[in-house]
Amino acid sequence: MNCSYDMEMGPLGINYLEFHYCSMAGWAWASCLLLAVWLVLLFYLLGNTADEYFSPTLSTLCTQFHIPFDVAGVTLLAFGNGAPDVFSSLASSSSGAMETGLNALLGGAMFVTTMVVGAVLVASTSPFVAIAPRAFCRDVLSLLFAVGLIILCVLEASTMYMAAFPLVYALYVLLVVLPTCWATPSPKDDHHGVLFAFWHAPQLFETSPPAYKFVTMTTITQASTTPAPSQAFDGAIYDTYFGSSEDTLASPLLDETSDEVASPPPRPPGRRWHWRRVPRLHWRHVRYLLLDLPRELTIPMVVVRVNGWSRRRAALSVTTTSLFVLWLGGLVDARPHRLVAVLSCCLGLSLAVYVGTYHRTAPTSRSLIMGFYTLGFVACVAWIYGLAAELVAVLAAVGHITTLPPSVVGLTILSWGNSIGDWSTNVAIARGGCPEMALAGCFGGPVFNLLIGLGLPMLLARLASMTSTTHVAWDVHCKVSLGFLVLSLVCTLSVVAFSRFQCPKWYGKVLFGVYLLYTSVHLLLLLQKSP
Repeated sequence: MNCSYDMEMGPLGINYLEFHYCSMAGWAWASCLLLAVWLVLLFYLLGNTADEYFSPTLSTLCTQFHIPFDVAGVTLLAFGNGAPDVFSSLASSSSGAMETGLNALLGGAMFVTTMVVGAVLVASTSPFVAIAPRAFCRDVLSLLFAVGLIILCVLEASTMYMAAFPLVYALYVLLVVLPTCWATPSPKDDHHGVLFAFWHAPQLFETSPPAYKFVTMTTITQASTTPAPSQAFDGAIYDTYFGSSEDTLASPLLDETSDEVASPPPRPPGRRWHWRRVPRLHWRHVRYLLLDLPRELTIPMVVVRVNGWSRRRAALSVTTTSLFVLWLGGLVDARPHRLVAVLSCCLGLSLAVYVGTYHRTAPTSRSLIMGFYTLGFVACVAWIYGLAAELVAVLAAVGHITTLPPSVVGLTILSWGNSIGDWSTNVAIARGGCPEMALAGCFGGPVFNLLIGLGLPMLLARLASMTSTTHVAWDVHCKVSLGFLVLSLVCTLSVVAFSRFQCPKWYGKVLFGVYLLYTSVHLLLLLQKSP
């Protein structure tokens, strides 16, 4: 039996083809089941890390650097929202499977602008959904412009222009920010930018009394002098989607009052233990130990509060985070001299943090605080890129096992996995009574994903090789996706404009039909290729 399968492996170094064909020989069904479960887990960790760790870290950096919320919404916070797509594209490019990342971005844009928009319209309780004309036209036309640039690259069979996509997105940022700077804010929308930054939407909509206020995190030194801007979230949205305010952000590693990393609650006296109580009592702790604890140990999310500082955890996080980032970058190996040097540097930094801070009093040094924030940012990037690289490796194996082309794997599994969070989020917002807010983010997000997700890998590849072109397979699936994207966006723009920016609910079912036709065309093309 030939068990030497050459494939690009992820950070864990697992050869999934050898696992399937050799280690699990004779147990193909079990191997497929394990790969499916592992794939779902990677998708969950990728999205959850971006939402619960990366986005709060970026939000804190925006606050510390005093970045206006309107600017943050389309820059750093947009980066947090689109991190799974962007890093999946980067991982695909670095592994030589750029067609997977390219088709995943196009498939994701198609899914969001048809299925997610359609689901929002259908979930709306009113027959029409009001849409902000200026913002809608700006985002849809910008998305059409981005698709047009990609079509230009396809026609010329080149990727030379794609390296300039980040510059095009910078122009889009100016298009978003400049009107806000010129406009005279009224007292009613004084903190308009808070929701803009959170939802990536330019308009606020009033529907029901607020239930929660989105308050900017500040440090101890800022809290007494600078009021935190706030803006009320709609009550129905909060009850439906956010739940308890304690669950909206991940618990910061250094923002705990206990020095123990994980300590299960004591067993109540007088109650007999029974194995049937294990899932109910301990699953939450098992999940925390397996999924959350590794990230909390290696992502120092510091929210400086009066009673929330732990010196020992701060010192520990410096070592664990540094070792994790260096290991992922391939700078830590089994060679003793290098390992000793790395450990010495990490432990020295940890000792400096331990000696230079108080036990329970948060540090007031801005440089130290910013050092932790920066370390958290680097750790989040490392986690997301590592998860995306492992995900691409699994998808490559799945494509080989199922004989699916890489472009189809990107169009289906990767795009659906990265977009399912947008589906659940926006539908929940629509059911909560604000379909206008849900629709506002369905067209601006794909603009970032396409321009940065495609432009950044090409720019990095060009800088690394100093060549003007990078090979990308512009296959028929890519061309079909581009054609359907133009068709769906033009139809949406026309219907909304003719409805005087009151999008009818029935149009959601039309968008479902468009995506069904889109999927059917890809399926027919796939069947024609099969022998």
